[in-house]
Amino acid sequence: MATYLIQISRPLKFAKSLELRNSRLPVFYILDGNANFLTAAEICWRGETTVNWAGGGIVVAIGYPQDPTETGHLYNFEGRNRDYTPCAADGMPGEGIGNFGGTLGGADSFLDFVESELRPLVKSVLKGEGVEVAQEAFWGHSFGGLCVLHGLFTGKAGKFDTYYAVSPSIWWGEKFLVKEEEAFSGVNTRLELSFGLLEEELERTSRESQEDFEKRVVYAKEKAMGPNARAMYKTFKENGKVGNVRLTVFDGEDHGTVSTVGLLRALVQFFAD
Repeated sequence: MATYLIQISRPLKFAKSLELRNSRLPVFYILDGNANFLTAAEICWRGETTVNWAGGGIVVAIGYPQDPTETGHLYNFEGRNRDYTPCAADGMPGEGIGNFGGTLGGADSFLDFVESELRPLVKSVLKGEGVEVAQEAFWGHSFGGLCVLHGLFTGKAGKFDTYYAVSPSIWWGEKFLVKEEEAFSGVNTRLELSFGLLEEELERTSRESQEDFEKRVVYAKEKAMGPNARAMYKTFKENGKVGNVRLTVFDGEDHGTVSTVGLLRALVQFFAD
């Protein structure tokens, strides 16, 4: 059975936030909590100094109990590979590009945990503090974005008001996520897709050999982060299966850096509503 580290950030001006929002606070769920929680908390706390602060909200980060000084990584690759990758239609883990170790294909079980255990627990904890949950968002990057989209298309994580998929790994499992998208009956929600322009228009770095750069170009073309996101956006704009869909392309960002920029933009947008 998987064990998770759940971290919660409240507004620094908690009482003021309750006053401004009539005790109804938005809740923002984040995947890869080990890597993203502190960044998200700082983004929110810095936002409280702005003159147009609307009251902020609650951040709930889902991560894994690990010591990064021992593992050498903020990301828990074994956990996220298992929890963020769905199974294909035949019940087998989808084949992907690259070498991913550990157990794969556990997204359905993970999303069931989010819907059946975590969200009710968060609501109960906040209720004890006099907080009623208002809007809810679900945010993920890369494999996390894949998981967010799988949750949207299947409803296995329940319904969120906004889904944020930053550089989602739509390529996973021979793009069977696209088949889920086609079978998706639709729901009135908001979908925010994004990726970094440098994932689509690669630039050679000063310390990179031409051979390494060419390998990176081939790998990027196989994963097709930009084209896949653009195609999904176009499909939803045309079929109207979600109430509101938007695509953001972050200039000057690659697959690694777009995570932080996408998180910043999402938090500012969601808590300003």
